[in-house]
Amino acid sequence: MGESFVQGVPKLEELRICGCKDITFKGMESHQDISSLHGSAPGRCSQVLSMVAEEEEKQLQQKFPCRLHNLELRDCENLAKLPQMLHNLSSLTDISIKNCSNLVSFAEVVGLPSRLRSITIENCKARGVEALVHSSMTSLESFKISDCESVKYIARVQLPPNLKRLDIKYCNNLQTLVDNEVSEMLEESINSGSSQNTSLLEYLNIKDCESLASLLSHGELPCSVKCIEIDNCPNLVSFSPRGNLPTALGYLSIRQCSKLESIAERVNDNTSLQEIEIMDCPSFIPFPDGGLPSTKLSALYINECERLAALPNGMCNLSSLRNLKIQKCPGIVSFPEDGFPTNIWSLEVKDANICKPLFEWGLHRLTSLSVLKISGGCDDVESFPQEEIGIKLPISLATLEIENFPNLESLSSSVQNLTSLGRLHFLRCPKLKYFPKGLPSSIYDLYIDGCPLLEEKCKKNAEYWPIIANVIMIRLGERRIY
Repeated sequence: MGESFVQGVPKLEELRICGCKDITFKGMESHQDISSLHGSAPGRCSQVLSMVAEEEEKQLQQKFPCRLHNLELRDCENLAKLPQMLHNLSSLTDISIKNCSNLVSFAEVVGLPSRLRSITIENCKARGVEALVHSSMTSLESFKISDCESVKYIARVQLPPNLKRLDIKYCNNLQTLVDNEVSEMLEESINSGSSQNTSLLEYLNIKDCESLASLLSHGELPCSVKCIEIDNCPNLVSFSPRGNLPTALGYLSIRQCSKLESIAERVNDNTSLQEIEIMDCPSFIPFPDGGLPSTKLSALYINECERLAALPNGMCNLSSLRNLKIQKCPGIVSFPEDGFPTNIWSLEVKDANICKPLFEWGLHRLTSLSVLKISGGCDDVESFPQEEIGIKLPISLATLEIENFPNLESLSSSVQNLTSLGRLHFLRCPKLKYFPKGLPSSIYDLYIDGCPLLEEKCKKNAEYWPIIANVIMIRLGERRIY
């Protein structure tokens, strides 16, 4: 495809070529004929070898008036190289390269346009990605890369200054974000006061990168980072050698990082932190000294951290905490001396050894509690709540879910006082068989599963049917009565 085509469409603004297996680009002698082109997207064109014929590249480097804004190369399996003159496409803002399996190297690219804002690379074996991501790319705001086995690091010196979003997925040889040797030199210059990490990165998402050992081997993440999501990076050991988190961080999610032992040495001065999620990190041991920041933290989720021995210090001081979830952490055997913050709205505890001390501390102290879900860890409980030892539930409760209480036999009469209760669920309580004489009239969702004795009594016209007949939705096992 060349001159004869573009001469017929002098005002062409968008060009899409898909599924043309035999098409090749033979060159365009009159480059002014494509000066109106804004977008180009060759796709599934297996015979495209290069975007520009070699004999014309020198001419194009001198002058290329094309106003191309978006360039997408997709499923061009024989594309071997990108044109060196890409940097002359002065209007280019977005480039996407996907499923170009024979693209050899990005290192040949002399430079990229100064206005480029977004780069997306998927399923390419090409080496030299770091040639695309460097500090001189002052307009680059988003860099996304996935399924690129050759990538060991993203940048050689430091991230582009205005990069705000960095997404990395399925890059199995990625070891760190910035080249180890160069970042060490940079840290020395930072310590000497001659340079600093000026990146404005805000969002960092890394998923399924099995060789990733640390986010940075030297220095710190930019203080501007607001969101960090790390998922399934089994060799990740630390976030940074200095043990600090970005001061602007608001959301931190870490999942399936089997070697990660800690998130930071201190976080109590991270006043922007609003949500922490740590899931399936079996080596995670301590929360940072000094506890968690009390200013804005509203959600804390901890799941499947087998070696975690204690909850953070000063839990009662987390005045903004609304949602607390602790699941499958058998190593937690002690309950905070001062208890939980009384303003918690939702509390979920599953297979943890803190149920008994939690009950003894007093659930009724959680005066704003709306959702309570407890699963396991209460093998000796025969009635709930245990009125005989003074346990009460907060009257604010709207959802109550009890699961896997192997010896639970009865629901206590004090439940009748929960005038806001709307959802009542019992799961896998094989001995449960007694309801009180009445249930709150506010209940609209009753779910009973794995409780054969109670299920039998709740069938239509059975013993407890008069008590529950006015409930809008009743589910017994897999059967829905209403």
